[in-house]
Amino acid sequence: MRRRAAKDPLLPIEVIVRLALALLCGLLIFGAGLAVSVGGVSFGAWGSSRPCVEAPQLGLTLGGTAGDPSNPAIMNLRPGIVTGYPASFQLCDPQMSGLDRSLVSAPLMLDVLWSAGFLWLSLRLIGGARRGGLFTDEVARGTTRLGWYILGGTVLVNVVGAVLTTMAISHLVVDDYPMGAATFANLHLSWALVIAGCGVVSIGRVLQQTVPMREELDATV
Repeated sequence: MRRRAAKDPLLPIEVIVRLALALLCGLLIFGAGLAVSVGGVSFGAWGSSRPCVEAPQLGLTLGGTAGDPSNPAIMNLRPGIVTGYPASFQLCDPQMSGLDRSLVSAPLMLDVLWSAGFLWLSLRLIGGARRGGLFTDEVARGTTRLGWYILGGTVLVNVVGAVLTTMAISHLVVDDYPMGAATFANLHLSWALVIAGCGVVSIGRVLQQTVPMREELDATV
């Protein structure tokens, strides 16, 4: 195995990615299936006896007193220190409907599916590099495709997840809920993934420029 890895340095990476993809798909199928059909295993709001959704403070009418259990007092503060409201609240409903459970669980499902797609594209890219080498048109295009998937996918998953979460929250409040502003507040975009996606796209573009140069060099040797 060590000799094969020395001759083919991408083989260990391909094995790790393949195992990670298989494990992720297995957890998704069995975990989500057990949560929906049997219970006892939580997947988002499914399978939980007390499903909750994290709601931003925006759009919630705040009240209560320090003695109210829903607004507990903090007893070990220095004199003169007062408490403020948190930026978000956990809204829990033991009688949450199937529709709301699906809305709350959908962002987690989207994250898992996006991760599975990332691993699958990475596996294809590694396989192409093992077959033909790094400086090929297949690898260059695959790298660019992976970068756009990271960049566009993370934005799309976050936007759709924020919309679905906001819809679920609106079903748990009695007053008119500011859907647009709350959707923006529910966005949790990872700038690290956005930057990484831009970087991978740039590397793919560079590789596309080096492929003709490598072909010319091989032709002259």
